[in-house]
Amino acid sequence: MSFPGQSFQFNQTVPVVQATTPFVVNSQTVSYSYVIPQGSSVMSTGPVSIASGVTVTISSGSRWVVL
Repeated sequence: MSFPGQSFQFNQTVPVVQATTPFVVNSQTVSYSYVIPQGSSVMSTGPVSIASGVTVTISSGSRWVVL
C-alpha cells in the first residue's frame, strides 16, 4: 500500500479510512495482530482493548497514541 510521498508496509490487510466528515470511528477492540512500521505513528480513540491471542508490535522509532 502506498500514498504519494509515503510508503507503508503491513502484515495484515487493514481498512484505510478517508473521512469526508469531521468524525472518524474506530473499534474499541484490536481483533487482529498488527505491526506498526518503523518510524510510523498511529492513533486510536480509547478505551482500547487487545483481544486474547492478539499482539500489537510497536517497531523502533514508532509510537501508538491512544486518546
